[in-house]
Amino acid sequence: MCSQNKPTNPATFNQFKPFFDLLPQLILILNPAGEILYITPTGAQNLGYRQQDLLGKNWFETCLPPSDIEEIVDHFNALIDRKVIPSEHLIYENPVRTANGQELLYRWQNQFLASDSGEIQGVISQGEDITEQRMEQISLAALEQGQDDLVFLLDHQGRFLRYWTKAPEELFYAPELFLGKTIKELFPPEFYQMLQHSFEAARRGETSLPFEYADPGQKKWYSLIFEQLQNWPGFLIAKIHDLTEKHQQIEALETEVKLRTEALISALQESQKALKLLNISQKISKIGGWEYDLEKQTMWWSDELYHLHGLPLDRKSLEVQKHVAESLQCYPPQEREELQSLFPLAYQGQSYERVYPFKSYDGQNKWVHLLTVPVVEEGRVRRVYGVIADITAYKELELEREAAYNALKASEMHRRNAQELAKIGYWEMEHFNNTLHWSEEVFTLFEQDPDTFQPSYENFLKLLNPEDRACLAQVFEASLSQQTPYNFIHQLKLSGGRIKYLREFGNTQYDPDGKPLLTQGAVQDITELKTIELALKKAKEEAESASRSKSMFLANMSHEIRTPMNAILGFSQLLKEQITDPHWQRYLKIIHNSGESLLALINDILDISKIEAGKLELHPEPTELQPLIQELELLLKPGFENKNLQFTVCLEPKLPPLLKLDALRLRQILINLLSNALKFTPQGSVELCLDYQAQTDHQGFLILEVRDTGLGMSQELQARIFHVFEQGHTSYRKEFEGTGLGLALTHKLTELMGGSLKVKSQLSQGSVFRLCLPVLVCQTSEKVIEETSPVPLNFEPASLLIADDKPENLLLLEALLEPFPLRIYTAENGQVACQVAQQFLPDLILMDIKMPVMDGVEALQVLRKDPRTAQIPMIALTAFSMQNEQEDLLELGFDDFLSKPIQKESLLQTLGHYLKTATSEPPPVLSSPPQALASTAKSELIDALETEWLPRTRAIQNSLIIDELENYARELEHFAQSAQASEIFLSASKLQEQVTHFELEEVPHRLADILNLLQKLAQENLP
Repeated sequence: MCSQNKPTNPATFNQFKPFFDLLPQLILILNPAGEILYITPTGAQNLGYRQQDLLGKNWFETCLPPSDIEEIVDHFNALIDRKVIPSEHLIYENPVRTANGQELLYRWQNQFLASDSGEIQGVISQGEDITEQRMEQISLAALEQGQDDLVFLLDHQGRFLRYWTKAPEELFYAPELFLGKTIKELFPPEFYQMLQHSFEAARRGETSLPFEYADPGQKKWYSLIFEQLQNWPGFLIAKIHDLTEKHQQIEALETEVKLRTEALISALQESQKALKLLNISQKISKIGGWEYDLEKQTMWWSDELYHLHGLPLDRKSLEVQKHVAESLQCYPPQEREELQSLFPLAYQGQSYERVYPFKSYDGQNKWVHLLTVPVVEEGRVRRVYGVIADITAYKELELEREAAYNALKASEMHRRNAQELAKIGYWEMEHFNNTLHWSEEVFTLFEQDPDTFQPSYENFLKLLNPEDRACLAQVFEASLSQQTPYNFIHQLKLSGGRIKYLREFGNTQYDPDGKPLLTQGAVQDITELKTIELALKKAKEEAESASRSKSMFLANMSHEIRTPMNAILGFSQLLKEQITDPHWQRYLKIIHNSGESLLALINDILDISKIEAGKLELHPEPTELQPLIQELELLLKPGFENKNLQFTVCLEPKLPPLLKLDALRLRQILINLLSNALKFTPQGSVELCLDYQAQTDHQGFLILEVRDTGLGMSQELQARIFHVFEQGHTSYRKEFEGTGLGLALTHKLTELMGGSLKVKSQLSQGSVFRLCLPVLVCQTSEKVIEETSPVPLNFEPASLLIADDKPENLLLLEALLEPFPLRIYTAENGQVACQVAQQFLPDLILMDIKMPVMDGVEALQVLRKDPRTAQIPMIALTAFSMQNEQEDLLELGFDDFLSKPIQKESLLQTLGHYLKTATSEPPPVLSSPPQALASTAKSELIDALETEWLPRTRAIQNSLIIDELENYARELEHFAQSAQASEIFLSASKLQEQVTHFELEEVPHRLADILNLLQKLAQENLP
């Protein structure tokens, strides 16, 4: 017992909190509202929680079974309200629910927490898990109270948790095999419904009647009864008792009744001298006898007959004898009438025997067996003897058996119906005598006649296809030797060419030596499922074929679209360099810009198609996140400041410094999301937050969120915002330009990286884009900084062969290379290219891939086999855009490749790898020899710089909107070509390359250099 204590001051506990954290017990502190102020780490762990998961939560709602919450909360509140707790309330027990739903029993010792003024501030409790202790008490009590051979503990779902037994020998089903299984899993369907009904009654606290059942071999009988555990809701015990001896006694009793009845009749016929012995026998066997003397008209009853009728043994009592005379009233009316009609027959010398229901005078309902025998003396019936046996126990057993038989018959009918519907048949194989038993449905499935076909393992194998026969036998033998479940699918060829697919499965029981005793299994007709499976397989193959066709179509479309775009962009650029008339320059600028916009749209569509076709490859590498984010913050802040938007970046401290991922694609995703937020946020703020969720020591998820206070989106728009070509509300399209591909590309790139991208938004309340990417944590950096080759200014004299079936492509390449000292040979197909190469042996060959007569790959193979041309570098000219297609060209033997439309800078840079370069610049392509700008040209240049390009350059200094930067770089490059300003042209080309490759950290520096260059040129060209 715990003595009464005064409330404890919380400050006292706080002094010892570090000590409590080390204790292995469950120490719990609750405030008056039942909220958890403290719990020991070990105590929380024992309940399946972490300490921080429980702090601040309501103890009763979190850790108590729902059925007990109200009662325990009321008790708790009563204790708080009483201020002083009697000693008997300091210790109590109640169930506790763990995180996984398991219920444990805890014993609590409690103490108040109070302030210095005596105000109750909470309760501190020490909990002890007494679940195992209580289980042992329950088992011992259950075993000691009754004659039960076996006691089980079950949860509220009917699952057997543990057991206790008096006898070490096994029942028909080993007790340990009950554990972890439910009633439904353990008992046949015909028993399950009755057992479940009894189980549910016990759960409700009702009295559960014992249920008797026999083992499969009908060799033993058992009784099972469920009882609810007091003070432990949700758990029950099942008591099992062996009734075999009782049933054996009943059978022996039936035999004995029959024998004794026959003996009694014989004794009555032979002599009345055996009356005394008869009374003794009657008392033992509950059989009463009577004698009616026809001459004296007197009735005599044996002692046991009085007892059977519920009358006192008093032959002198008039009242008792009146009941004897009216004893027919103990029978139902119909049976009474029959007896009245039968008795006169006895006077005529006829015997009769009947079984009737019977109700004694003391109100007991019974069943009796009547036998009446007349005794003939001197030629006539003088006496009639009768025997009445109490067969209630026998009859009740018979009725129970009849009811069980009917239930079993009904269950068998249901089982057969279920088998027919599911096309499942059951079989059983006894290994000790090699006997196979089939259910009716198995005969049906194999289309065999039960009257003519004898099931056996050998006959069963003969029914199978030869190709399945050996395989099934091998699988079955392997399952027996390895003691694993048996499972096999095979075909069955039937008459008319029909094919049926059957699945065989089963489990085997073994003796202690590991020898198989009995295999029970089933066979199911899965023809319909197999047909569906084959159809799905065919559909999958067709889908894969369609995907391959789509990839080929995209490759061809890329080639067919890029080829004319090559001519459009190339010649418009050349014309802008050679035509100085402002009027025509304006038209050429529109043509070139429209062509590049169309090419950008084509590239976006093909990028999406690459992802869908699985052709876009990722290149994960160790990436330092903090410098990358700082770089983005530095680059993006000016753009937000121009719109008076607040831009902040939030990095969680637990974010690893180095993660393995595709930095280029992550940069592309973040720029798209932040540019989208910048575009659609007229006022307020944009925030970028990064977090990391660890899964193991070396891998986890990178979480990025872009939050804005912009226009927001409707639910309908959110459902389609990641679809290709989808934008916001129609009214947005007038205000904000774009193709609707940015978020679609971002979403597909995210999925390609194995992550997810989700959006939450409300109209006029902004949006939140949440990006989740799986990443690996790195220890050391393995990044390789790639250096790009500079664009050569000029080449030393060399010869060049260009092969292309499109004359406009040949003309374009010749025009682009005209300023350089290169001798150019041309060929319209691969065959001509081989002839020219073998004749002139050029220093470098540019070979188109798709050409008539002989394509570029065939020409490559011919030239590589020729010793004279085998070492000549060959560059593939391709309109294919897929990365794997370009890599295939290198594997085939090409030294390099150029993608159409061919950019002048890329062309010169690639040629610089294979041709010797000179230090001097090539002469510009002009209609007149190179000389200093005329005064008119100077004036036009200064005017253009001061009125257009210097203001535009200053305005775009802090912009990070990709579209604006691309348009600016492209238009400045065209202006530089037309003005013959090579320094401006080179700077604009470099800017466009940096924007295209998302090298945004270099963009502000490049823009500053361009601004300084334009200011310098404007000053130098002043008159």
